[in-house]
Amino acid sequence: MENYNFESSYVVLGEPKDPVRGIHKGILARHGFKHILSTGEYQPIEDAVIKGEADLLICDVDMPGGDFCDLVYRIRHGEIGKNPFLMIFATTARPSQEMVARVVDSGVDDLIIKPVSLDTIFERIVNLTDDRKQFEVTSDYVGPDRRNKSRRNKQSLALVDVPNTLKLKAEGKISSKELQSMIDAATNKINDQKLEQHSVQVSWLVNQLLPLYEAGEIDDKLLKHLDNLLFISRDIGRRLALGDYDHVAEICHSLHDVAVSVREKYEKPNPKDLKLLEKLSQAVEGGFKLDRSKTGIARDISQTISQRHG
Repeated sequence: MENYNFESSYVVLGEPKDPVRGIHKGILARHGFKHILSTGEYQPIEDAVIKGEADLLICDVDMPGGDFCDLVYRIRHGEIGKNPFLMIFATTARPSQEMVARVVDSGVDDLIIKPVSLDTIFERIVNLTDDRKQFEVTSDYVGPDRRNKSRRNKQSLALVDVPNTLKLKAEGKISSKELQSMIDAATNKINDQKLEQHSVQVSWLVNQLLPLYEAGEIDDKLLKHLDNLLFISRDIGRRLALGDYDHVAEICHSLHDVAVSVREKYEKPNPKDLKLLEKLSQAVEGGFKLDRSKTGIARDISQTISQRHG
């Protein structure tokens, strides 16, 4: 364990109960934290994240006025705030199996069960500051690697080294500009992996949807797949703007348009749209596997698909 100086780090402490919140704030102050936002409501937490005034979140899962797990998900997916890699602790006094799964899947670094000894929270902070996990990236998750050792041995999933921003600030060896450059570089790498994972998931969803339509099984399962396809196609569109993806942009936008058309008439979609959906899903997955120098190939694919739709 190093001797860290947390004076320049911003902490957001969310705890509905005033006495507990006061105790936790005192512990943090005793260990050198100077910038502590202490609140019993959800909205100040989100506001601090948006303004970039949060290096560490320690928040109860059930904060009044908002959905903390949804906030964590949006932070990790780069939808809100300036640092997807800030350290996040969730706390709870009612750890049901369903709640724990939702918290873990949102992308938190750790879940602390209350009541908790006075110094346990700080010990956890130091432990993660010393040894931050790599980030796992899938189509529906971005956050610390959730897999146990046996699953790691069985699954070949590329992990991403992300900036340990709390440690870097506590060591005082890096400027704010350098730190933001590290955050931006890791964000771009996560974005690339996310798009590749999305492209694979698009093909999987379309391969599930088409047999259901052929069998006339217009049910909740089909609608769930369609809604997932729409969500992913929208997220692909958002992420395309974060990098150099001209070679697949047209294909991806076409995918979204066709997915919207199918969803709007899901009970009896245009057969041409279903055929086109299959071609587009193949083109999207293939497009992200192409080298960026081969943009002409992807554009030829896009033009061919457009002609089929015309």
